[in-house]
Amino acid sequence: MKAIDTGLYTALSADLGTALGTVATSLYALGATGVYRAVAPQTATAPFVIFQEQAGTSEWTFNNRSHKTTVYLVKAVGTGHSASNVAAMSDRFDVLLNDQNLTLSGWTCQRIRRESDIEYTEEAEGVLYQHVGGLYRIDIA
Repeated sequence: MKAIDTGLYTALSADLGTALGTVATSLYALGATGVYRAVAPQTATAPFVIFQEQAGTSEWTFNNRSHKTTVYLVKAVGTGHSASNVAAMSDRFDVLLNDQNLTLSGWTCQRIRRESDIEYTEEAEGVLYQHVGGLYRIDIA
């Protein structure tokens, strides 16, 4: 959903700003190089952050959508055998998102809560990629 995509991008990328870079646990300080929706460009340098809607349901009152619940994947992607740097970024997602308020165009954010963790490794062209993050339920009205 575009409003949530924009809100998540704003919240996550703000933590990459140089003003927040002095905070020892910011995504910037942890080495993140960018925030992307669904897929990073081939030119992206790891580690980076990816978010993407996984599911969504709507509640209706007569002819109007009154409420929507979505589940978003938010993950850090890094390279190498160790996932420690991206695991620290995953922990930072909770600070930035859990029980926080996203600024949404045309909607009100009611709640964001991490539901489950994700972690997996993949290999592409001889490079190991570590994916660590979580699934976040986002309720809007």
